[in-house]
Amino acid sequence: MTFLLRVVLPDRPGSLGAVASALGEAGADILGVDVVERVDGIAVDDLTVELPSGRPPDVLITAAESVRDVQVESVRPYSGRLDTHRELELVDRIAGVIDPDKHWVPDPWRALDTELAAAPLGPASVLQVLVVGRPGGPAFRPSELARLSHLAGIVTSVLGG
Repeated sequence: MTFLLRVVLPDRPGSLGAVASALGEAGADILGVDVVERVDGIAVDDLTVELPSGRPPDVLITAAESVRDVQVESVRPYSGRLDTHRELELVDRIAGVIDPDKHWVPDPWRALDTELAAAPLGPASVLQVLVVGRPGGPAFRPSELARLSHLAGIVTSVLGG
């Protein structure tokens, strides 16, 4: 099964390598790494990892946190495909479903304790907001909120706002 593992680690040479080695020893195969943010000597990385069938995701936490000064912020199942153009695909999907007359949060988002983030969308004269959700967390980081804001700006430009 594939998981998305978010780790907080020191932003220094060798830290990510040590985490990768620990995960490898636990039987995890790293499929991808995304740097979420780097600030004040700390890095936050999302690791897409695959575990052999029958291995519980707890082994990922134990392995990663066996490395000094590393904390696991979240582990969640990951069914998305790895793609370096995710942001552009997101813009494409958003442009196809924007309906300014609908103001609601999907019921499943409420039921799954979904973390929400929002960004202004469209011209300043019309109040519209783009809302995204992450079921079960983790909380959105400042760098992710900035990316969402930039994406909303791109969508606004694409839609002629």
